[in-house]
Amino acid sequence: MTISADATTPLGEVVQMYLDRLDAAPSTVRQRRWALRDLQVFADDRAGTWGSTVAHALDAGTLSDWLASRADSTVSAQRARASAARALAAFLRDHLGATDLAEAKGSLALPAAPPAERSATRGRALLAATAAGRPRPVLPEVWARFVAHVGLLAATGAGEDALARLRVADAVGSSVLGRPVPDGARHAVQAWLEVRSEVVRGLQGSDPGSLWVRVHAGADRRTGHVAPAGLAISARGLRLSFTTVRDALAAVGHRVGDVQVRDVRAVAERP
Repeated sequence: MTISADATTPLGEVVQMYLDRLDAAPSTVRQRRWALRDLQVFADDRAGTWGSTVAHALDAGTLSDWLASRADSTVSAQRARASAARALAAFLRDHLGATDLAEAKGSLALPAAPPAERSATRGRALLAATAAGRPRPVLPEVWARFVAHVGLLAATGAGEDALARLRVADAVGSSVLGRPVPDGARHAVQAWLEVRSEVVRGLQGSDPGSLWVRVHAGADRRTGHVAPAGLAISARGLRLSFTTVRDALAAVGHRVGDVQVRDVRAVAERP
């Protein structure tokens, strides 16, 4: 279908053209629709009786005023608005040759994301919850890996990528990644190593040597390929497991539902 529009086309028509051709995840489509409808309401209100045209709505002054009028909303909402308007302007430039919209770019700088808050207090609450024992829905093998993972996060303050790269040999001893490991964390790691040895025994190939491994087979969501238990788990896999077990602890009454990996890492900085 041929796209037919120019700077005098009503904004609503162009927004619909863009949304009809947007090939993105449903969540992105919903976010763009919400943000651009919000821009349309603002621009139409300013334009008066005849409604807003593309040229008026994507004018640098209109865009700046639009974002300023929504300044009391969250940073994520403001970033969504700016991203949607930038995407619409790019659509018009690419498909309609509307090069005169380039001047609006400076009005659509994305607001900086707020710095992530870290709380050692929340991190310690999760450590205390691990001492209370395994929630029934969590497999013993997953629990052993989780407790060791949390223990090393709190002891080293290391990022997930660094922890995910650890080999078994790196975790044997009184220090990991150059940081001393308390007795409790060392015992948790040793308990995990014993469980790990049983898990990798079922592999047809050799032991991968990675400290963190899958405890049961799982299918990749994108490829459908089934990875057997005993293979190395990625940093993303560690984070997913962390979230799953944390939520299980919260479900049985521990006040840890808002604890993030960064909170446990903060324990290493505030002994």
